[in-house]
Amino acid sequence: MEISILKTDPRRATGKVIHDSRNAVAGSCTAFRHPHVALTAAHCVAGLENGLSLRFPGRGQQSYRVTEVVQHESADIAILWTTPTSNHHADWAFQHITEDIKLGDPFIAYGFPDEQPSLVPIPEGFEHRLFRGHYQRYFDYQAPMAKYRYFAGEMSIAAPAGLSGGPVLLPNDYSTLTGIVTTNFDSYTTIDSVEEIIDEGKQHKHEIRRVISYGIALILDYADVLHWLNEKIPTSP
Repeated sequence: MEISILKTDPRRATGKVIHDSRNAVAGSCTAFRHPHVALTAAHCVAGLENGLSLRFPGRGQQSYRVTEVVQHESADIAILWTTPTSNHHADWAFQHITEDIKLGDPFIAYGFPDEQPSLVPIPEGFEHRLFRGHYQRYFDYQAPMAKYRYFAGEMSIAAPAGLSGGPVLLPNDYSTLTGIVTTNFDSYTTIDSVEEIIDEGKQHKHEIRRVISYGIALILDYADVLHWLNEKIPTSP
């Protein structure tokens, strides 16, 4: 039986979103259902609807100009459309979405993290990395400083900068998505605390905290998002 290249190398379907006028990386992207259609986190392209292009290092040096950006009204996800070309191959896109997710499910996340602030000059080459972990919990995520709200999976790993918009996959099937990386959720524990009495009886408290970051993935098999994807990206071209 012939094995799709996506089962051995997801680089052809995972790329970078480039803000052309700044020559800067805006985030990662995930080709879905068709090689010329990609998903990304909406916050990566908010306010940058024009002058965007996609680069997929596994496909070579070609850039694909984004012709349309469609953002979900509430979830942190956007669709990026480019023009189909004759050298596109069907196996350059992830085809399926996991329908049955369970607590503790394993995953791999793949992408090209910058590990620097967003919209920085593009480094030479692309450092691709694969991350492995499991889903610790599922919950309705509300972004603290934005309008985004969606059903999310909390990952057992932190998501480095630049990984937003990249695919989260089943470990044994690189053609099947469970979600896309969106952000981090930070929690902390207090490991030391000192209270001082200062002038006029006022108290001042010093705390030493250990911060723990967990990656957040938007789960694609969620009624609102799944219906939107099926409407906007039909399985046939």
